[in-house]
Amino acid sequence: MSHLSFDCFALASLRDSARERWKLGPQPLYGRETGPGYWLVGDEGVYLMHNGAIIEDIDRQPLAYSKECNPQTNPDWFEVKRDTFGGDDGVEFIEAAVIDKIIDQGADLIIDFEDGRIAYYAATEGRVN
Repeated sequence: MSHLSFDCFALASLRDSARERWKLGPQPLYGRETGPGYWLVGDEGVYLMHNGAIIEDIDRQPLAYSKECNPQTNPDWFEVKRDTFGGDDGVEFIEAAVIDKIIDQGADLIIDFEDGRIAYYAATEGRVN
């Protein structure tokens, strides 16, 4: 089974930004209204970003890269992306409550990729819950 992990502190920072931006409205995903949440993005690496409104004065939305698939820290990021998210670029929606629950536990997020399905878990003290 292939998995990616995301640091709890990076997720908490992302959530702080999300809560401010969601007040301005969440962005739709491919024209579909999803409500507040996060996008799991496979692009140059794999990262999470919130779907809060874009503020024109700010150049970039905050991102939380997976520990294993960050192009800035892993020169083999493309192989990791292909083995987990897949070779094509894409976006998957995750409801805000899923990420909130994991952050509130003080845990890192683990995302498992298996047989075309994605599962989300909290990792605490080396165990996956």
